[in-house]
Amino acid sequence: GRGFRHPRAPVPSSSARLVRVLQGLLLTAASVVLCLLVLEVGLRLFWTGYYQKYYPDRPWDEFDFHPTRGFSLGPNLEMVDWDTDFKVTRKHNSHGFRSPEIPIQKPADRTRVMVIGDSFVYGIGVENDEAFPQQLEKLVPSLQVINAGVPAYSGAEELVELREEIGIWKPDIVIAAYFWNDLFGAYPGGYVKFELRDGELHQIPPNPASPDHPAFAFHRKRFERKERRYNFITSHSYAYRLLSDRIKIVQFALKDWWHSLRPKHRDGTPDADRSEEGPAWQLSFALLREMWRVSEAHGAKFLLVVIPDSVQVEPDADVYGIPPFLPEVQEKVVGFATSEGIPVFDPLPVLRAMRQNDGLPQYFPTDRHWNKVGHHHMATLLRAELKRRGWIDAHG
Repeated sequence: GRGFRHPRAPVPSSSARLVRVLQGLLLTAASVVLCLLVLEVGLRLFWTGYYQKYYPDRPWDEFDFHPTRGFSLGPNLEMVDWDTDFKVTRKHNSHGFRSPEIPIQKPADRTRVMVIGDSFVYGIGVENDEAFPQQLEKLVPSLQVINAGVPAYSGAEELVELREEIGIWKPDIVIAAYFWNDLFGAYPGGYVKFELRDGELHQIPPNPASPDHPAFAFHRKRFERKERRYNFITSHSYAYRLLSDRIKIVQFALKDWWHSLRPKHRDGTPDADRSEEGPAWQLSFALLREMWRVSEAHGAKFLLVVIPDSVQVEPDADVYGIPPFLPEVQEKVVGFATSEGIPVFDPLPVLRAMRQNDGLPQYFPTDRHWNKVGHHHMATLLRAELKRRGWIDAHG
């Protein structure tokens, strides 16, 4: 009458449960490692997108410390540059220019052009031969064009560079590119500092004249972060490179989405304190005036080119962090140069018309530098401007 009684299953001991948990964890870890190994082998066999992002012997990536300019491009360098909009190879010649190897002796049958400026001249996001200085050389074979652009340079560093290089390379034409961030890039300045005293431009020597200068604190911290983040495996793993870059793309997308919800941050701050703009403009103008004077003193023609921002050219550009003074840049720089008799070229109206006519984007959507189309347009416009001024052969 008591019925059937199922035998009770034995209760595993705590040590047995621990063994099962460990076995499960080991199996999971082994599966993950196997998947990563398969991914790594597959990427090494079929993916060409890998690149090394950490160079222990180059704390400042493509830059070297420079005692007078603060930093310059490393010579004989080849590095891959990647962002959400592009993946290109940067190549520097033995003189630290993003140009083909050029002998110092100027050829008798060619007109030598030196282009100075920041990342727009250097060609962030495009290959060496796609940047407008080299495209200009292709369009006009009688020219030999030196791309002396350096990312993050402002008028202060560009003036020092021009003073140091013009006597060596003896260009027939100097083209200086001005972008709106040059305004506060030289004022109040960092390692390279200039100031106006009774209307005269004076350079303040850096103290200390070494990589220990406070202006380079950011670079030191950035390298320290890279040292902690990248070891031998993460720096040389195809799988890590692929996954970490995709995470970066997602971060960019989330950042852009977040700012799209806060439109007041997209157009600058209309009521921002603009009291420092006056002195900044005066210093910026003085630097440009001195570039012109140095060029003419060395027998070179000088052309100032005002580079527009993407929001001035692309009607559908959707960016944030626009400075309130941006709409005034072209008018102020062109007005200053015209009053001083400095040759100046503003490509904004033509670039804007080209965008409306062909509908082709000229800038990268996230990075906001010129893409290949933008550089080609700039080279074409410069060829026309140099012809118009009679500085190159009309049939060139």
